[in-house]
Amino acid sequence: MMYLTSKNYYCTTLLIVILMNTMTGCATHHFKNNSPIEYEFNITEEFEPYSNLIIILDASASMGEFYKKELKIKAATQLLEKMNDQMMSLKVPFQLSFITIGRTLWPLQMKTDIVIPLRKYDRNSLKEAIQKIRWTGGKTPLASTIASLYDLLSKTSEPSALLVISDAEDLQNSPVFSAESLIMRFKDRLCIYSIQVGNRPSGKWTLEKMSALSECGLYKSIDDLTNDLSIEQFVKKMIYMGKEPTSTPMNKGNQKRFSPTKTRMETWDEYIRQ
Repeated sequence: MMYLTSKNYYCTTLLIVILMNTMTGCATHHFKNNSPIEYEFNITEEFEPYSNLIIILDASASMGEFYKKELKIKAATQLLEKMNDQMMSLKVPFQLSFITIGRTLWPLQMKTDIVIPLRKYDRNSLKEAIQKIRWTGGKTPLASTIASLYDLLSKTSEPSALLVISDAEDLQNSPVFSAESLIMRFKDRLCIYSIQVGNRPSGKWTLEKMSALSECGLYKSIDDLTNDLSIEQFVKKMIYMGKEPTSTPMNKGNQKRFSPTKTRMETWDEYIRQ
C-alpha cells in the first residue's frame, strides 16, 4: 500500500484547492445572466422602414428534444430559412433583429444573444445567422428577453412585429406578463406572433395567450406552416402588419435612422443633446 508523505500530501491538497477555485470561477462566469438586452443607437444611412420585425428563437435545452422524429431546433431553423426566402419578395423595406435564448453548454445558464441588432433586413445576413445555430442548451429566459425589448421599441416609431419561435417549455417566468406590459405601452403599434415547436398543451396555452394580447397577433403551430403558401401568408401578415401596402414608400430626404448595437447607451443621449 502506498502512503503519501507530508510533502506529497501538501502538494496534492494545494492542487485540489487550485482546481476547485478555477472551476468555481469558470462556473461564475458562464452562469452569468446576459439579460436584459442593451442597445446603442448609431446614426446610419437614410432609410425609412415600413415596419420592424424582431425574431426571438428559443435554443434552450428543451429545443434539443425530438418532435415528430426531428430535433425541434432543426425544424425551427428550417422554417426560418423558408421564411427568409419569402421575405425577399416583399414590397416594402423593413428592419429586422434576430435574437436567440439558450444556446449554451451550461445547463443552468439563462443566456440571451443579439445575433443581429435591429437594422435594414438583409437576406444573406439572416441566412448566415440561422446556419450557425446548430446546438441547444441552458434555461429559457423568454420573459426577461421580451421585457428587455421595451427600450428598443421606445426608440422606434414604426409598427413592430415580435415573432417568438419556441416550444414554451421549462420557462422560468411567464412571458405573458412581459408581453402584456409591452402591449399596454405600445398598444396597436406592436403585434405579437408565435410559432409553437411541439404539441404540449401548456406551451400552446402560453403562446396563444401571448399572441392574443395584440389584436393583430397570431399563433401558429409549426405543423400549420408546412408549405410555401402558408409561410408566405404568415410572413406577409407580420411585415405588412395585417394590411398589404399598395405601393412601396419612398425614402424621405434627410431622414436619419438609428441602428442599435449591444454596447454602451450614451450615443442616443449625446445625439439628443446636439
